[in-house]
Amino acid sequence: MAMRCSSCRDTYQEILPKLNKRVIYLDQNLFSILYRVKTEGRLPIGHEALSREIYERIRRVVLFQQAVLPHSNLHSEETIIFSEGTDLRAFYEHVGGNIRLVPTHDVEIAQYVAFAEAYVAGQDPVVDFDVSNVVRGDKDAWLHDIHIQVKANYGAFAGGIRARRQKSHAEMTALYDLWKATKPTFKRALEAELAAHLYMKQEAFLNHASSAFRAQDAGEIGKYISLCNEPIFDEKRAIVYALGLDKAPDDQALEAVFEFWRWERNREVPVHRIACHLWAALATRFGSGQKKSSQGASTDIKAISSYAPYVDAMFVDREFAHILNERQSEVAKLPIKARIFSFAEPDAFVAYLAEIEDGIPADVRGYAQRIYGIA
Repeated sequence: MAMRCSSCRDTYQEILPKLNKRVIYLDQNLFSILYRVKTEGRLPIGHEALSREIYERIRRVVLFQQAVLPHSNLHSEETIIFSEGTDLRAFYEHVGGNIRLVPTHDVEIAQYVAFAEAYVAGQDPVVDFDVSNVVRGDKDAWLHDIHIQVKANYGAFAGGIRARRQKSHAEMTALYDLWKATKPTFKRALEAELAAHLYMKQEAFLNHASSAFRAQDAGEIGKYISLCNEPIFDEKRAIVYALGLDKAPDDQALEAVFEFWRWERNREVPVHRIACHLWAALATRFGSGQKKSSQGASTDIKAISSYAPYVDAMFVDREFAHILNERQSEVAKLPIKARIFSFAEPDAFVAYLAEIEDGIPADVRGYAQRIYGIA
């Protein structure tokens, strides 16, 4: 790394210590709170001091090169409809260490490709949960001391995102009402989720394909292109290659993909196995009298199921932190690596950050103090 004197600007090269940073996922709510700490905005009532402490500890572990807080497509979509979205995006990209997570749909596709390769080979599926598989960029690089941010405006997408959220919320409300009426047990709800999943992919593909053809026939080119970019089509193409059918006729390849999607062992695909457990646990809560859930429930489930097998820690909605705690016997069987934190027990997260800072190697601490001016 090039080291430059702040007085005379003389430059020389120096080899910096190697790093092994923790990867910590923060939900959009905590990122928003940290942003309000930074901008001296309104903080959660009763949690003002706690919010400031978490902000300061996160700032220190990032500058001391001990952790990165990558953002994902889930954050990007939430940020677009935030009133100060451009500035919030600049904040979480900067404070997080300029590291992104692979989009959730790409995590899902990669796992299905691994299962498709096992399907063809007649072997047991194996998914590699090394964190490098879900991080874009070198998480262990020393941070640059200059940050350049392009403030792009994505406001044109806000309307569509809000419409999808409202539609999703309406569908979720109907599902909650069903659970209240049927009062499913966890075992029954889990089996229903896992069984439905075997046909969900095929149904999603056919529905999106039909919509795309209708848009094409109606001359709605923008809508047609948007539908053709849906992740289900990317997954279908990836599986065709994994099955070795990229040279086969389209109808033959598509039928083989449908047959693979119905493969019983796809119940074990980690992203969906975890999601099904979370949905089943939520179903039993509503069956036991829970009245409502947050509008972001499906986003929380997607985040946990996609990233929890890979990252070191996650700060999530307290509802799902409770669910994971309540279902410890089932969770122990899931490929979840991350330590889970929430505002249900915020002191535990503060202690975790303190533990990270206490473990900073002396040489790394010295260089970080020199480069970033942190005491």
